[in-house]
Amino acid sequence: MTTFFSLCKCSLKLSTHFCRSTRQFASFHLPYRNNTVTSQQQSSFHLISTSNRISFHNYNYNLKRKMSKKQQTPTDDELRKRLTEEQYYVTQCKGTEQPFTGAFVDHHEHGVYKCVCCGVQLFSSEAKFDSGCGWPAFSAPLSTDEKDSTNITENEDRSHGMVRTEVVCSQCQAHLGHVFDDGPTPTHLRYCINSASLDFEKKNK
Repeated sequence: MTTFFSLCKCSLKLSTHFCRSTRQFASFHLPYRNNTVTSQQQSSFHLISTSNRISFHNYNYNLKRKMSKKQQTPTDDELRKRLTEEQYYVTQCKGTEQPFTGAFVDHHEHGVYKCVCCGVQLFSSEAKFDSGCGWPAFSAPLSTDEKDSTNITENEDRSHGMVRTEVVCSQCQAHLGHVFDDGPTPTHLRYCINSASLDFEKKNK
């Protein structure tokens, strides 16, 4: 959605402008008349997306693009070189590790569980609980900076003659496990996740 800004009563210089056609920034002077900005000139002050913002300083109007630091999705060759055979099988072939064999089944350190493939944060240790199912279990995924947003994507899974809800990493689509509705309050959800899909970053309380 395009957002427009009204600017008036000042001699203006637009130091940076985002061009729709080239999708690049360019500098130019904004003409003015009677110390006001016409409606036509106002159209120059718009945002291409919500990732852009206007900053105001000494009547210089700088259009800055907020660059998000997204992890780069690894290639298949990179994953084959870096992951173990089991990690690759689970994350890339939608496999399942044997119950009670994963490194994080009986893991109780404080920190964040991340995607073993791309490194995005998935679950907090505070949401981990002992479900007795043989795989690491979480009551909820970790929220990102955006409201009510997570790095988890849910897909319908009809394999093995069952209908389940698969969970994958939103960044790189690595298979993580499945989510069930038999978890603890308040979510009543149980994210049953393969240890082979996870990495862990320890944090101090």
